[in-house]
Amino acid sequence: MVNLSNRLTIPVPCIKGHFSRHLYTYQTHVAPTELQNILGHDPRSKNWRNLPETIREIYQYLQRPTEKKRREGTARYIRDRFDPSNSFSIGAFPAISIGATKPLKFVPYEEQGKNISSDVGELHFDLRANSTRILLDGLARYTGAMEVYEAGDEEIVNSFTFPVTIYVPQERNLTLMELGQLFHDFNFLTQPIKKNRAIALDRSNIYVGLTKKLGETDIIERNGGVEERAASLGKKSTALVAQQVFLRFVRGACEGIAFQKKLSEEYPSGEPNLTRETFLKIKAKLENFLEIFAEGMGQSFRDHRSIHLTAPGWYAIGLIFHDVEFRSSLSDVEKKRIYKRLAQINWTRYNSDFFGMLGEKDYDENGKPYLSKARGGGNAPKNLANYLRSKLGLDELVQR
Repeated sequence: MVNLSNRLTIPVPCIKGHFSRHLYTYQTHVAPTELQNILGHDPRSKNWRNLPETIREIYQYLQRPTEKKRREGTARYIRDRFDPSNSFSIGAFPAISIGATKPLKFVPYEEQGKNISSDVGELHFDLRANSTRILLDGLARYTGAMEVYEAGDEEIVNSFTFPVTIYVPQERNLTLMELGQLFHDFNFLTQPIKKNRAIALDRSNIYVGLTKKLGETDIIERNGGVEERAASLGKKSTALVAQQVFLRFVRGACEGIAFQKKLSEEYPSGEPNLTRETFLKIKAKLENFLEIFAEGMGQSFRDHRSIHLTAPGWYAIGLIFHDVEFRSSLSDVEKKRIYKRLAQINWTRYNSDFFGMLGEKDYDENGKPYLSKARGGGNAPKNLANYLRSKLGLDELVQR
């Protein structure tokens, strides 16, 4: 057994657990600015060149440098969710994981005369250079937090702590490659979930957040609501729209067609229209738009045979909203007039303008031609949006 006495250490309050006979786990909370003290080094990728060779190699082997887009996304999440004075929704992080190569001393509080479980006490981090700790999971979280801190938002970063799980060998020392196996297990021995389910569970992305909030408005709920966890509506569904389709509507309405197309992109390039500061204003505008549009359509608004409730229909009307609100200088009266005219478009499948544009025509039992099935992919949303712009006279009003 390794002798753990008479070493300079940092005591950290923890709760003890274990996995088989190989590992102890210790769970605690650490302020983001204190994590470097626990590790004994700065794990951010920009600092890897300054690390001892063995630690640098394991980070370069295990981790990928935290890309600017990911750093900025994490920093934005922290500002959106943890700002004590200006957060629009709850937020949290899963536990950061730290691995230690050597056994560490744990002193239960009961040894100090406290009437408490023997699994609650202080873990003593050995400060010697050869007692290595590495960050197994949570690099982007830590990097984002420190970027917020170093940008001058100390109050936000000081307002929360990271939950931390520390993996420590019970007896024999571990190699850095063994810790690397844990990193692999955490990140790859999991099953990915489908995109529509991920969207239903996501609360971090501001566009998903707006989609959810808009789905809770009266105009949507009284007309059937949003079908969560489904890529499209089933034949028996009574919902107005599937959440994944509604999200693309919101993304297009806020930022335009390029951002609407790529759900893999968390945030648009350049300056977004949707921010923490504009969230409530844009939500109110979209709700007003849908109210005007629904009133203009009457009972047809919730008729699923109508083209506006198909995927390309939702995408296209989102793009019209984007044109009117963000690419024109129209007055509120003029905007309302255009939204009313949008509702008066012939949205039925018997509109011959849709033939070819959205799919192939077929014939009903009376021999009348109609659009049998609307295509959702390819250029269909773009073509439909261009058609609507032409009908509404937006080509001359929108700033190109």
